Amino acid sequence: MRQLATTASGRKVFSELSALSFQHPADLEAIEAVKKVPMAATIMRKVSELWTERLFYVKTIGDDLKLGPKQYPHIYEMYVEAGRILDVPVLPDLYLNTSYEVNAFAFGMKKYTISLNSGLVDLLDDTELMAVLGHELGHVKCEHMIYKSLAAIVCDLGADALTSFFGVTNLILLPIQAALFAWSRKAELSCDRAALLCTQDPEASARALAKLGGGGLRKRVDELSLEQVCEQAREYEKIDDSILTKGMQLYQSWHMTHPYPIYRAKMILDWSRADDYAKILAGDYVTHAQAAAKRQGQATSCPRCAMALPANTAFCPGCGERMAMTTTACPGCRQPVDPTWAVCVACGVPLAAGAKETACPCGEKVKAGWRFCQKCGAPAGAQS
Repeated sequence: MRQLATTASGRKVFSELSALSFQHPADLEAIEAVKKVPMAATIMRKVSELWTERLFYVKTIGDDLKLGPKQYPHIYEMYVEAGRILDVPVLPDLYLNTSYEVNAFAFGMKKYTISLNSGLVDLLDDTELMAVLGHELGHVKCEHMIYKSLAAIVCDLGADALTSFFGVTNLILLPIQAALFAWSRKAELSCDRAALLCTQDPEASARALAKLGGGGLRKRVDELSLEQVCEQAREYEKIDDSILTKGMQLYQSWHMTHPYPIYRAKMILDWSRADDYAKILAGDYVTHAQAAAKRQGQATSCPRCAMALPANTAFCPGCGERMAMTTTACPGCRQPVDPTWAVCVACGVPLAAGAKETACPCGEKVKAGWRFCQKCGAPAGAQS
């Protein structure tokens, strides 16, 4: 375990922290599902061409207040501290707008911008606001930029506008929307964990989430009870398992980009008691170097259950998930790619023509780039 430095406020600093240390397994699994949706890469390229962050940037810099060392310096100092804790060396621009909706958001495909609503800043105390800053930086840390911004655009524009832009039917757009929204909700759980790593105060992090659900009144002195918040969340979890009720839940939530805040408050309190969180606080976490080694095939982890695996493992021994045998990276986004792909499913960049499958003497099909037959274990050189 490494020795951790601390900030002036006494919070621990996680130098060289990789997002893999805290990303929720559902986040990692769901983003892979998005990449496999037909035409997802094409839609992303089109959105990038037609709806880049330039429009958002022009409005933000002209209408909102940019924070810095000389503009609301106390909030900006907290922001810098959050970036140092999470090891985000290049901070996105931070803005404050006049909206009194209790919200904050990050936007951008090539570059992130983070905006805080005045209603949120007024409602939260400093530690709760630190949780929000950490949450938004969590999106940066987890490299959610392209997909999160795309989900926001798809949600705002709606299927009709996207259909007119891209000339495709709603039947094609619907699975893209559903996959994006499902992933977006799970990605929020990763960033709630980033928020807790910044505050290192589970109750403050949970309070910030509870207040998003209506648990904060600026002119009242009544206290917010986290015990009652957790009880409410448990009631939600125990909702009748009938087909009708589950259908109603699905109808209400499928198009949402965020999970319900009361549920998230309980989830982060649960994670604060987990071994993973305790290990990170003790200095035992995945570093950038270790994550890079995994991406290069020197080691890997299961996208479903996150179990550490040796390179070239065909099936995860923890959950049985089939592993993608990838040995190359996309020249555009540097994400791992299957040697048989013609285009990168993450960004749509054309790749070398997909290699044909060969046959092992045992009769099993073996993809180019595989070193061994995944059925009998014969070396690649034994292929016919």
